Amino acid sequence: MNETRTATRRPWGEAGVLLIVAVAAFLIRIWYANTTIVEDPLRGDALQYFKYAVNLVQHHVFSGAPTNVPMPPPDTFRDPGYPALMAATGAALGWGEPFYHAMLLIQAALSAATVYFYGALARRRLSFRAGLAVAVAVALWPHLISMSGYLLSETLTGFFIGAACYTLEIALRKQRPMPGLLAGASFAGAALTNAVFAPFAPLLALFALWRMPTQRRLWLCLLVASVLPVAGWMVRNATVPGSTTATSRVAMNFVQGSWPEYHEQYAAMTIDADAAETMRTIDAEFRLVARSPAEGLRAVGGRLAAAPGHYTAWYLRKPVELWGWNIGIGQGDVYVFATTHSLLAVNPVLRATSGVFFVASPLIMLAALVGAILALLRGIRCEPMLFAVASLAGYATLVYTLLQADARYATPLRGVEVLLAASAVIAACQALKARQGKLNPREESAP
Repeated sequence: MNETRTATRRPWGEAGVLLIVAVAAFLIRIWYANTTIVEDPLRGDALQYFKYAVNLVQHHVFSGAPTNVPMPPPDTFRDPGYPALMAATGAALGWGEPFYHAMLLIQAALSAATVYFYGALARRRLSFRAGLAVAVAVALWPHLISMSGYLLSETLTGFFIGAACYTLEIALRKQRPMPGLLAGASFAGAALTNAVFAPFAPLLALFALWRMPTQRRLWLCLLVASVLPVAGWMVRNATVPGSTTATSRVAMNFVQGSWPEYHEQYAAMTIDADAAETMRTIDAEFRLVARSPAEGLRAVGGRLAAAPGHYTAWYLRKPVELWGWNIGIGQGDVYVFATTHSLLAVNPVLRATSGVFFVASPLIMLAALVGAILALLRGIRCEPMLFAVASLAGYATLVYTLLQADARYATPLRGVEVLLAASAVIAACQALKARQGKLNPREESAP
């Protein structure tokens, strides 16, 4: 009887340990937000999101126009997810200091929830030890801590992706449609926060319907829930005139991402005349693509064809830029905007853990690649959850390689990376144990 009670309580005990790690992650992020100084936090993308949020509340229109315009015109340049979160917060608290601190508090909670999602997912699919290791790694990953201190969309996107993976695992384990609907809705949330992820869930669902017809109901739920919200937003976008569109943003990222010099020249353009000239050339090429796609693509293709070796090496290197350490468009290291008195630098424990992650990040990247390959080779029928996670990592790598690759953009997927790395380590341990099991009987029978 005691053994039965212990076995019954153990999963709750394991979940409790993971919850403690998530709470610790929340406290670390709050500590970071309260001690780290972000100079001029409303700049760049953050300022654009803020304008959309204010215009939503004050003018009931989704627009990135200046907030003092009496009737701002609607546009489709940005995705609605993060501005909607800011708008809800601003509507409740106004737009001053309480708004800013509330947003950081919300993001700390979202990031901590993401820690639990990946830890619980790893516990279910791999082992409790793997789940604990994944949760601790996601809790302490420096990019995830620093990004929660900016008014940027990566933390919300990462939350939606983590929630989607977690609920999809529940759907696959319990074979029920409701978690499938929640997974689809979470993928839709990620897509409405970052449109890069919009095609993924529908493609996964369609592939699964083909390869796993016995679970048709689950995958149909995922398909419908992931498509309908995004389709509604696309219908809205189709009715909005103007040149400030999501398509122009894709064109901008494509052109900028095709230049190996972009990150370096972007950082130096205010102090280097040659860098400023290069940036003007890149902007002119983007405007040509936006104005006349056929002519612009011919110009880009001609530039690439003029130095095939140079650009081939660049595109082969872009996945490493994506999953690497340094944020190229920003201050550098793990920081986007100018950041001082960072807790990751001034606290000796977090400084040490950040150093460990810096050294280990190439190994984690390599292990994640191995884990993704193993999951894809096993197929969706054998390991549907790991196959889905590996497919997500591969999909994101392909898209960002074609567009613009930067470590900032991989931030929402760091939990996926750690989970795949953990699966590779466990696979290696199992292979080693199996090999030792084959060798030991021979050694025992030897004279």
